[in-house]
Amino acid sequence: MIRTTRRRAKEELLISLKEAVTDIIELRRQQARREMTNDYEEVLLAISKEVN
Repeated sequence: MIRTTRRRAKEELLISLKEAVTDIIELRRQQARREMTNDYEEVLLAISKEVN
């Protein structure tokens, strides 16, 4: 039961962390767009790493 609880807590923490990082990246993206004065190109990056 302790392992199950820890696993669930770890999964919830990772979900929360991913959401926070996503929010931070979006805020930085919006800020960068506001600060741009010249033409620019957006490039989509996908970063994925499985955590065991």
